[in-house]
Formats: sequence, structure tokens, C-alpha cells
Amino acid sequence: MATGGYIGTTFLTPTNHQYDAYVTTDFNAGGIANKRSLSADDALLSNILEERYLTFIGQIEGFNDLRRTQKETTVTVPVPPNTGTQLPQRFLYAQGEVNGNTSVPKPIPGLFTATPVNQ
Repeated sequence: MATGGYIGTTFLTPTNHQYDAYVTTDFNAGGIANKRSLSADDALLSNILEERYLTFIGQIEGFNDLRRTQKETTVTVPVPPNTGTQLPQRFLYAQGEVNGNTSVPKPIPGLFTATPVNQ
């Protein structure tokens, strides 16, 4: 990205901002990537999870990271619910899936019912 990467060389003109890669001190308490004063390792992991979430928008990987870290106290994917206080635990079962797949659980669990691995 320091050479323009996929965003074009005009990004590096003096009137625009230049991309600077993170350095180790960015993850220290109070650093640009550690506003919550976490340990440097936790700040790095938190930033990795946040970037994964943004990269995987619309895919199951970001959703899984969100579910897997929601009970953690320091390193989580920082996504608050839009409505209410809970995030969904699973995807909806499509009616076609319910009609044609004998492995669909009965009764169908609600969106906010924790999956066995997350209980």
C-alpha cells in the first residue's frame, strides 16, 4: 500500500494522505492502534479480528469470529447490536431447507439461541 497498491498512484500525491504501515509501538498502550490500553499482544489480536470482520463482510468467517469472541473480556470483534442487546447466534433456515433436509433440527431454534459450541 505504501506505493499506491490497488488504490492508484495518485493516492500518494502531497495533497493526499500517505499510507503508513503499523509499527510495533502503535500497539502499545495509548498507541494509534490501542485506544483501550490493552496489552500490545491483545491490541494486535483485536486489530486483526477487526480487519478480518471488515474483509469478510457478507461471509461466514466474520460472523464466526464475532460469535467466538463475544464472551471474551478483552479481545473481541467490536460490533454492537443494531437493535436490542444480543447478536444472532445462527443464520435463518430457509423454508426450502426445512422442507427438503431431514437434518434440520426440530423444532427450529431461534436466531438468538446459542449453538452448542457457544453455550
